[in-house]
Amino acid sequence: MIRYRIEETINRPVGEVFPYLADPTLHPKWSPVSDVQVAPPGEMRVGTTVREMMKVGSKLAPFSWEVTEYSPGASFAFHTIEGPMRWDGSYAVTPTGDGGTRVIGLGQVGLKGWQRLLEPFMGREIQRGEAAELGHLKELLERPA
Repeated sequence: MIRYRIEETINRPVGEVFPYLADPTLHPKWSPVSDVQVAPPGEMRVGTTVREMMKVGSKLAPFSWEVTEYSPGASFAFHTIEGPMRWDGSYAVTPTGDGGTRVIGLGQVGLKGWQRLLEPFMGREIQRGEAAELGHLKELLERPA
């Protein structure tokens, strides 16, 4: 099992940052996913399921996840229900005191089948990829309007 922890400070208030994390239809703007479908439609809540295509290496793979915990404006957790890996993760946001937002992402990823043999080599890549996604979110939200 691969574990990761990522953290980014975004110079925008929680009220602007959390909606980008908690709205899967916005994820293609800052992460390597496309064709996002959310059920039921509307605001995220426990039980919301998301189907999307995720770029894994040079290929697109179907990937589905379910929200397992949700605290509006503060955090959410999820686990995969379909895809090339088992994934349990969470995001939490807290105000920094100067009008910014600290975003912390935690997760554990397990590859399936023979690919489990690659886990010792994939940890750093997953950590870098997750950190890059939060970096893209930071760039997007801090960009002048």
